[in-house]
Amino acid sequence: MKSVRLLLNKTFSKMKKISGLVILILYLSSSSLAETYTTAIYTTDSLYIYKYYKTFLPQNGYKNFYFQLLGPYTTLPNVDLRVYTVWRYNYVSKTFQSNYHNSALNSNYQLWTYPPVISFGYVIDFEFAKTDTSQFICSRQAAWWEPMMYVYYSIDNGLSGSEVFSSSLPITNYSMAIDPVDKNIMYIGQTNTLTRINKTTNRGANWVAVDSISNNFYAPVMKVNPFNHNTVFLTTNSGLKRSLNAGYNFQDVSIIPVDIRRFVFNNNDSSIFVTTHTNNAGILKSTNNGTSWSVIFNLKCYDMEIDPLNENIFYAGTDNGIYKSTNKGANWFIYNNTFTPSKTVLGLVKNPNSGDTIFTVTSKAVYKVYGQAVSYIQNINELTPSSYILHQNYPNPFNPSTTIKFDLPKTSDAKLIIYDALGREVATLVNEKLSAGSYEVSWDGSSYTSGVYYYRLITESFVDTKKLVLLK
Repeated sequence: MKSVRLLLNKTFSKMKKISGLVILILYLSSSSLAETYTTAIYTTDSLYIYKYYKTFLPQNGYKNFYFQLLGPYTTLPNVDLRVYTVWRYNYVSKTFQSNYHNSALNSNYQLWTYPPVISFGYVIDFEFAKTDTSQFICSRQAAWWEPMMYVYYSIDNGLSGSEVFSSSLPITNYSMAIDPVDKNIMYIGQTNTLTRINKTTNRGANWVAVDSISNNFYAPVMKVNPFNHNTVFLTTNSGLKRSLNAGYNFQDVSIIPVDIRRFVFNNNDSSIFVTTHTNNAGILKSTNNGTSWSVIFNLKCYDMEIDPLNENIFYAGTDNGIYKSTNKGANWFIYNNTFTPSKTVLGLVKNPNSGDTIFTVTSKAVYKVYGQAVSYIQNINELTPSSYILHQNYPNPFNPSTTIKFDLPKTSDAKLIIYDALGREVATLVNEKLSAGSYEVSWDGSSYTSGVYYYRLITESFVDTKKLVLLK
C-alpha cells in the first residue's frame, strides 16, 4: 500500500510540474502580445513641441498631423536645425518627415558673426485645401532680413509658390483659410493696426480686400464652415467674429470671452465646436451656425476629436491628459493621463482605420494611445521621510488596480516603472521631479494579462524593485 502511495505522489508531482510549465508557456505567450496603454513614437530632448496642426485629407474623415519644435537656439553651440521646423507623421511609412511639400515648412536660419547670433525663420501658420493637399497657404517670419513676415501660397505641393503679402513689421499677424468646398476661394486676414480681409476666387490669381476690422488680433484663427461655406469665422483677442456673406462683412458673435484655439466641425449633425484655453469654458458648442454657444466642457482645452466611427464619443486634450465623453459631451471622465514628463495634450487625431488608437501630441512627445489608463500620484504625508523606501503594493495580488507607495527624503528625479516577467517595460507611472515626501500612485491593470509583474523606483541615488501579481 505504501508503494502505491509513493507511486501516486510521484505521478501527481510530475503532473504539477507539467501543468505549471504549460501555464508558464501560456502566460509568456499571452503577455508578449499585450499592448501598453501608451506607446511613445516620438520624443524630444532639450526641445519641446511648440505648436500642433491638423489637416484633413481628401478622403473623408482622414487627417494628417504636424507639430513644430522650439528650444534653445540663441548661441552658436546650441544650433539645432530642428528648431521651428514643422514635422509631419506619415501613416504609411510610420515615420516623421520634415522634407515634404518641397521643404516649404522647414525653418531657415542666418548666422551673424558679430555679435554671434543665430536667428531662425519659421512658419507662423498654414492651411491645406481639404480637397487637394498639394495646395496650401502659409505665413512665415523671416530671419533678420526684410520682409519680416510674409504670406505665400502654392498649388503644386511647394514646388513653386507666389508671395501675396509681406511686411517689415514683426508684430504683423496673418490668419488664413481655404474654402473646404471650393479650393479656388482663399482668405487672408492681414493684421496690423486693423485687420484687412483679402479674398481670391480664382485660386490666388487675383486678391481683393473685402472687409476691414478695427481690431489688433494676436494669433488669429480663421475658418470657413464646411456646412455653409458663406460663413467665415475669425477669432479675436476676446471672442469671435463671423461673416455670413463669404467674408464681406464681419460682425461680433455673442460668446463668452475666450482664448479660442481650434474649430471642430461635426459631420454627423452639422454642429460646430471651439476649444479654448479658458477655465469654465474649455469647449463650446453651437447648433445654429455660430449664432449662440453653450459650454459642454469646463477645463482648459487645446484640441477635441470626434470618433469618426461613433458620433457619441468625444475626446478632449487638456493640461492634465485626455478626457472622454461617450454621450456627445454631456458627461466627461479622465481617459488617459499617463504621459510623462508632460501631461499637456496639444493635439489629438482619430482616423477611421486606426481601431482603438488615438494619436496624441503632448509638449514633449507623440504617443499612440490604446485605451483608458489613469495614474494618480499624490503626496500623502507632509513629514519628510528619513530614507528612501519603496513599499509593497496593496492589495497584492490585485484585480484590476493596486496602489504603490514610496518615500523620498529629498527632492529627486523619480521614475516608477512597471515591467513584465520578461523584463520589458509596460508602463511608466512616474517620471518627474518630486519634492521630499511620501507618495502613492495607482496602477490599473485592466488591459494586461494575469501574471507576475515588477515595479521599480529609480532616483539619482536609490533603486529598488518589488514584485506584484495581477490575478484576474
